[in-house]
Amino acid sequence: GKTKPYHVSLIDLDKTAIHPKFNNTGNLNDVAVLTMKKCIPDDQADLFEIMEVANEDFWKRRSSELLVSDEDDEYVAKTSVAGFGQQGPSDPSVPPALQSVDVSLFGREECEKKYNDKLLFSSIDLIQPDMYCAGAPTGGKDACLGDSGGPNYYTDPETSKRTQLGIVSWGIGCAEEGFPGVYTSVAYHYDFIQASVCGDERLGDFGVSSQSSATTTRTASLLRLCLPDDIPENNNAGGDDAEDPIVIGDNLNGGIKDSPVEEEPTCLEENKSCTKDFECCRDLICHKRDSVCKAPLREYKGRLSDGSHGGSGSSSNIRKNGG
Repeated sequence: GKTKPYHVSLIDLDKTAIHPKFNNTGNLNDVAVLTMKKCIPDDQADLFEIMEVANEDFWKRRSSELLVSDEDDEYVAKTSVAGFGQQGPSDPSVPPALQSVDVSLFGREECEKKYNDKLLFSSIDLIQPDMYCAGAPTGGKDACLGDSGGPNYYTDPETSKRTQLGIVSWGIGCAEEGFPGVYTSVAYHYDFIQASVCGDERLGDFGVSSQSSATTTRTASLLRLCLPDDIPENNNAGGDDAEDPIVIGDNLNGGIKDSPVEEEPTCLEENKSCTKDFECCRDLICHKRDSVCKAPLREYKGRLSDGSHGGSGSSSNIRKNGG
């Protein structure tokens, strides 16, 4: 049978705090905090598992035991990465359910050596101080296109408590030997995340005003990353709807009752009311007079380029933000 697409809940954002020193060229400071307009209702909170964000103390205590070296003949991956991205660089399809895979951490120096040994050029500080790498020594396990922004997390074997270590940032290819995925460390940016959530005066230290982030005072413990209770690994169950999507928010159990989060279609079909062209499915446009999605009234008479006058067409296989 045909696999059904997963449902996406569209949730309006109240505020967005992007790190003011984010550098898209080298992906330095690749972190942002999104605040939802609505809290997850109390009657839906039990559908999610709360995941804490690692601070510097947690990273110092636990990162060494999570690191793997090329000298290790046998290793056990102790962290995981989750997302809705591609399951391979040549497979553009989107999985029907949230995917996860176990990965091990590599130190900055070892990771940079791996990249420089494989690349045609050598780069100093390719892996910046706020980055770390994760994957498998021989490749085969990694995030991929579409997973950017997803969590790398550690699950305590005794308590089953999950702690987020990083954010999928960039990489070369997917799961290639010698090119582990590169992540932004949330511990390195913990102060920025905390200030963005609490909306306190320390945001000025980062060049962000409190008005541009959360406006109500909160404690750092209210920051949450929620994942479904069961994350299938390599789940290709045909026909089943996917698990709930990853949701970033706060105040999950704050006692604020709100209407359930409504699931909305990702696009509008023909003759559905609209306000903008991008709301309409496929090649439909929003007809200005009727304010409904319709096929274009007439085709553009110009000639489409067949690429015969283009350049070499070569492109980089570096995956970056946004998948």
